[in-house]
Amino acid sequence: MTISELKESIVRYFAAGPAAVGDARAMEAFLQLREAIERGEVRAAEPAPAAPTGWRVNAWVKQGILLGFRLGALEEISSAGLSFVDKHTYPVRKFSACDGVRIVPGGSSIRSGAYVARE
Repeated sequence: MTISELKESIVRYFAAGPAAVGDARAMEAFLQLREAIERGEVRAAEPAPAAPTGWRVNAWVKQGILLGFRLGALEEISSAGLSFVDKHTYPVRKFSACDGVRIVPGGSSIRSGAYVARE
C-alpha cells in the first residue's frame, strides 16, 4: 500500500468511529501505519520552514495513532513483579545494542509505533 492509499484508509477508518472496531482491514491499515512510523517514513509532525511555527502537523497520522487506541484491547503486562495494563496495539518495543539506542534501567519504555534514531 502506498502512503497515499494508507492515508485514505486511515482517514476512512478513523471517520467510521466505533464501527471500525473489530474490522480486520482497519487493524491492518493501523499496523501498516505503525510500521511506517517506526521506519521514519511518516510523522505526526514534521519540520516545515515555511510554516509560522516551523512545523507542519499531519492530522491523518495523528488520527491513525488514535485509531490504534480505539482498535486496541486491554491486556495485562507483568515485569519485575509489577503489573501494567495497556492496549495490545502498542506493545513495548525491544532493542539490542546493534540498534544504537540507549535504554537505561529506570528509564522510559518505548512503544511500538515510535521512530527512534541511532545515537
